[in-house]
Amino acid sequence: MKTIHVAAAALVFALSTTTVLAQEIVDAAPSNRYAVAAGDVASPALAQLNDAADSANAARKVDLYKQLMEMNGQARNIRNVIGNTKAATRLIVVERTGRPALSAEDNARYDVIATSVLGQTEAALINDIAVTQSAGFSADEIQQLIVANSSVAAAKYNAGKFSQSEANTQQIQSYMVEAVIKIIKTFQESMAS
Repeated sequence: MKTIHVAAAALVFALSTTTVLAQEIVDAAPSNRYAVAAGDVASPALAQLNDAADSANAARKVDLYKQLMEMNGQARNIRNVIGNTKAATRLIVVERTGRPALSAEDNARYDVIATSVLGQTEAALINDIAVTQSAGFSADEIQQLIVANSSVAAAKYNAGKFSQSEANTQQIQSYMVEAVIKIIKTFQESMAS
């Protein structure tokens, strides 16, 4: 019996010492020093990957929302406002020239300038609305809106659309005022040259 106790004690001692020695050997291994450094580098790298994934997801949502705007007529309405702005601006330009109408050359010049400025305005306006509005939805919700207007997401969308109509109108008007000023200024500069 005494031999069993001595053997058991020796075994326990051997096991406990082996663990301690093994731990000391592992801690002293040069390869473990790099693991800490790799861990220090891994966190920022993972954060960059997450940022890239978040940016890609946001861009996807914006693209989906632009599709939704095409389907629900919002983009068409913006184009109508752009067309009306072009016509109204033409009248202002004609009035400022003091003539009853623009010459063919001036009319062509006006069309080039107005089409360029208003095209940029249209793209910026659609993009800004898509960026702002898509932030309130997941990509799946936006796809549901594209597919069907009777979903819960559509109800959320329509409620938001009607509650923010005044803000959207003011935003569109501010874009149009900037575009009109830019068209008139550019046209006057081109007439002067």
